[in-house]
Amino acid sequence: MSSRPISSFFPIPKKVRMNTESDYSCSNVFPNDPSSSVHSHKLVEQSMSTPSSCKETVFLNDPSSSVHSDKPVEQSMSTPSSCKETVFLNDPSSSVHSDKSVEQIMSTPSSFKESEIEFEDDPAAFSQIKVLTPDLIDYFFKKGPSQPSSNDLPNKIFPKDIHGRCFHENWYWKNSPSGELSRRKWLSYSKKLDKIFCHYCAIFGKNEQINWSREGFSNWKNASARIVVHETSEAHIMASLKAIYREAAFPLIPSLTEKSAMIVIQNKEIVDHLIDITLFLGRHCLSFRGHREGWKDEIRGNFKDLAILMAKYSPPLAMHINEIQNYGRKTQNFLSWQRQNQLIQAISTNIKNVIQQELFNAHYFSISLDSTFDISKKEQLSMVIRYINKKTGIVCERLIAVRQAISTTGKHLFTMFEEICGELNLNWKVFLVGQSFDGAASMRGQYNGLQSFIKEQNQCATYVWCWAHRFNLVIVDAVSCCIEARDLFGNLEMLYDFIGSSKHRVNLYSSYQKKNYPGKPLRQLKRVETTRWSSHASALQTTFDTFDAIIDTLHSLESDDASHRVCSVKANGLMEYLLSERFILTGMLFIKIFDMTSPLSKFLQKKNIDLLAAVNYVQNILTRIKNLRNDIKFGNLIDQKN
Repeated sequence: MSSRPISSFFPIPKKVRMNTESDYSCSNVFPNDPSSSVHSHKLVEQSMSTPSSCKETVFLNDPSSSVHSDKPVEQSMSTPSSCKETVFLNDPSSSVHSDKSVEQIMSTPSSFKESEIEFEDDPAAFSQIKVLTPDLIDYFFKKGPSQPSSNDLPNKIFPKDIHGRCFHENWYWKNSPSGELSRRKWLSYSKKLDKIFCHYCAIFGKNEQINWSREGFSNWKNASARIVVHETSEAHIMASLKAIYREAAFPLIPSLTEKSAMIVIQNKEIVDHLIDITLFLGRHCLSFRGHREGWKDEIRGNFKDLAILMAKYSPPLAMHINEIQNYGRKTQNFLSWQRQNQLIQAISTNIKNVIQQELFNAHYFSISLDSTFDISKKEQLSMVIRYINKKTGIVCERLIAVRQAISTTGKHLFTMFEEICGELNLNWKVFLVGQSFDGAASMRGQYNGLQSFIKEQNQCATYVWCWAHRFNLVIVDAVSCCIEARDLFGNLEMLYDFIGSSKHRVNLYSSYQKKNYPGKPLRQLKRVETTRWSSHASALQTTFDTFDAIIDTLHSLESDDASHRVCSVKANGLMEYLLSERFILTGMLFIKIFDMTSPLSKFLQKKNIDLLAAVNYVQNILTRIKNLRNDIKFGNLIDQKN
């Protein structure tokens, strides 16, 4: 089997690269010698540097040695060929110290990334590696044991020891009880060390017999008996069983790997579809779950129903749904409530991370807080943050938190504000430049308001009372400032209640709209006393747009003999007021005012509002309203009324 570059498994750093060429042929280095323990305060490369004329044997960590290295090992291994140097790395007698031993460096697969060395099947190449990764185990196991013959050696014979004994090729084989020869697949001979190793124990063993797995065996006198003893030992038998299982599994590994990769691809496609469903439901503010979500129910909740709909166009999602229906809890379920919550949380975390990164780039920001009751009568605090996107230059407004507020005092709101900023790692004491709230005492209070607590720790956080809020408070006060205004919007509210409280009156109102305004869409009367600031303008405008249909409806209800007397009286009273000069003149005046103030109110609520443009716009509207007070404008209004 061909050799494979070590760089695919075992990266060696450039500074610890070991070259086997002639540059170092004169330097005998014994890495990971049992008696060695190299330590260095810097890279060990500089510790072995010796001039070319040096004829010195250096034992690192030898107590008698005066060699102390603080230089990288690269210089130490660059010894010219004229130097006859023997270096025992990790020798306990050496006085050289380093932060890591070479043995530790060689035992780390990631330290051999840029090596140009290739592993052969010689066991000396990997017997000293402490930790074998799964890739290395597969590689060395496929390489098989090293069983060279005498013809493969330089001198055509196995080297002899001091007693004249050497390794014999016939030890590669053993006689079975039937007399047949069988090869010892585990026996591996090292040409470099002239030792034999157990290939199986070195790869799959637990280092119980280090002579066969790490150090090697070279006692050729008793080799035959020791080989038999080893191959019948419990540790060797267990390692051999693992090797047999691994060899039997090789044909299955590619198919298992391919199947695992296919499952990963299918799961990714399924999760992509579920992320799209989650984003769709979130953007449209739709609920995820239903009251009943069984597979036999007709309606299973929005999330499951959308998943079933998308399964028509996604085979992996269809297979996953069928698997859930068939196996239930015995298989993984990406549609469960837990998985839905995880998808929501993951998307939420992603959005927060994007906003957080944009805030870090923008540095400076401002905030806006407000609280209101939700449908469950709980006080909810919302926090909006405003900053400039450095990449696009666009002003961004982001809703970053909605929290339940136990109390609405300024101190408690300040505590919640600090918690939210802490979660996003916002340094508001330095980068907060503005704060905008409504006019409530808990918000704008000079001593105990939220803005005062923030200003105590950040004087640059300028407080601004929301202009849109203040402006619409002025409008609300204006529609109640005089008797004519109160009568106008009071009667509009009565008209809405009178017609909207009966299906017969609503149908009658719609039929007269079709008769008087053919081809136009049907309109509905608007309520006045709502929390929407534009409700006064929309209610008045709808009344004037469908004025003829309203009068015909009231006249029909008044003259209908089948109508109740109370209904007839109310219809008569509303009709007389709507036909009066007082209503028409007051209504037209407020329409002119609303035509100017409604666009301003919407402009002040835009997220990309310009401060200078807003100031100029407010001044312009104020001037135009003041101009309505002269006799010429009022005369024009009377002419329009007539």
